[in-house]
Amino acid sequence: MPDSNPPSPGARSRSDDEAERPPDPEVEDEEDSGITENRTFWTFYQKKYYEVPSECVKADYGKPMPVTDGAAMGVIHECKSHPLWLKAGAQPGHLVLLEADIGGGTLQRGLYVTFCVRGQASDDPFVLRPLHKSIAKKFYETWTSGDDKWDEPMRNRYAKLIEEEPPNTKQISPVSCHWKEVPKAGEPKVLYRRKPGRNNDDEDGDGPGGKQPPAKKQKKEAPALQLASDDDASHPESSSIVTQPSFAMGGAQMGGGGSSVNVFPNTPGMVTVDLAEWQKLNAFYYSNGGGR
Repeated sequence: MPDSNPPSPGARSRSDDEAERPPDPEVEDEEDSGITENRTFWTFYQKKYYEVPSECVKADYGKPMPVTDGAAMGVIHECKSHPLWLKAGAQPGHLVLLEADIGGGTLQRGLYVTFCVRGQASDDPFVLRPLHKSIAKKFYETWTSGDDKWDEPMRNRYAKLIEEEPPNTKQISPVSCHWKEVPKAGEPKVLYRRKPGRNNDDEDGDGPGGKQPPAKKQKKEAPALQLASDDDASHPESSSIVTQPSFAMGGAQMGGGGSSVNVFPNTPGMVTVDLAEWQKLNAFYYSNGGGR
């Protein structure tokens, strides 16, 4: 049956409008079709990549977090503001939960995120980047308490993310876990890689300084050569160091043998004399029949 209301002359057809109208922006929701299942992962630690054993992946919801470019990855990953993470579109489905034995049967958990840039091929969706501990804890608090806490369906869907509170520690150490190091030729191709700086690549310190270099040891100056005075000896609490030549009560020392230096604490009641004076006293002692 013909249309009773034919279009007026010059009117644009609906198909023409749809052809020229820009596509609606993709809405990232829980039913996003861009899901990658059964992913294998790398993680970056101390300027090296490591393979993550599949048995350590406790939860992977298969959704890398979409960003505009590699620079945006860096900004978001380094960001310690929970509202900005939410504004950037972070969702629980973007997170990956790891659990590993870090030695002696001690298990450590960690939350990680993966990224992707639409239209650009890279390995970023398979590179785990640790969430800063403050962000991980804030997510946990939001999911489990307050006005925005999850309802029952969400709690069931993401149950593993709220089984335990995130640890107050840095990311899991692949070195401690003996994960396989990736050779340089096999490293993933990424659009963002953390630049070396004052913080190590595995650090997530709260301040810009991160780990501070160890303080330089100050050189200890040798004590000045001095003779203890009566005042020094009169105070039992004195701990001054007196450097004195050592000598023996015998003729060998008088025979011109070399003297050595002896360092000993000044002791109350000890009388100290100069070596030359001692030699005079020693000579006087023997010349008057001493030692017979």
